[in-house]
Parts: sequence; structure tokens; C-alpha cells
Amino acid sequence: MSQLTTHVLNTTLGKPAKGVTVILYQEIINESWQEIARGDTNDDGRLTNLLSPEKKLKSGKYRLTFLTGNYFYFQY
Repeated sequence: MSQLTTHVLNTTLGKPAKGVTVILYQEIINESWQEIARGDTNDDGRLTNLLSPEKKLKSGKYRLTFLTGNYFYFQY
């Protein structure tokens, strides 16, 4: 399993949020961010393979961004 996982739920519908794109960024220098991984949530709203199992994150600042716009646009 990946060192980093996430789980997205649609609490309005009471179900997992399938197909939400998640982007992992790492701060490189003074609030400058670099994308290091990207993936989509599965049928259970989970993203378990954002990083390969052998990839180990170093100490530092990281940011996850959830691209929910398309998810909600196509849900309603």
C-alpha cells in the first residue's frame, strides 16, 4: 500500500465520491509547489495508490488538492 492514502465521501448523498482527482504537491522553495503525484478515487472513494509502495516521502511540507468541480457537476 502507498505511504499516503485518502478517502473522499459525499456526505450529501451518503456515499463514496468516485472519480475525484487528487493531486499531491511538495513545497520546494518558499511557497513554490511542485506536483509529485496525481490519481483518481476508486468506486469506494479511496485513493490507495497515489504513491508507489517503494516511494518514501521526505520531511517537508505537502499539500493535497481535491478537484471536486467535475465530480459535483456530473452528479447533479
